Amino acid sequence: MQIISWVLTGVLAITFMVVGYGKLSGAKAYHIAFIRWRLPHWFRIFTGAIEVTGALFLLIGIWFHSIAVAGAVLLFMVCIGGLLVHLQNQDSSNDMLPIMLLGLLLLFYIIILLF
Repeated sequence: MQIISWVLTGVLAITFMVVGYGKLSGAKAYHIAFIRWRLPHWFRIFTGAIEVTGALFLLIGIWFHSIAVAGAVLLFMVCIGGLLVHLQNQDSSNDMLPIMLLGLLLLFYIIILLF
């Protein structure tokens, strides 16, 4: 089970680091999406910072278990918020699939960490 936890830590940390960096750096796709969703510029930056912080928490959590749990819960809440934004804007299921899969992976990861 430890190996599964390490693999999930790596996959989730890298994914959220890349996605968060894209939001922080102002990647065109995120810039356009946040305008379409009528969300302010600062919220894109805030979301990116939370995602990068959560990814760092997952990595630090390799040594400090409670930090990993905090990071996973934080990122899970980001996924819930993102899913709500997609639903509110009636985005297609293809647009929602990545965030739903990440949310499910995070939920599985939280369960592994807690038990």
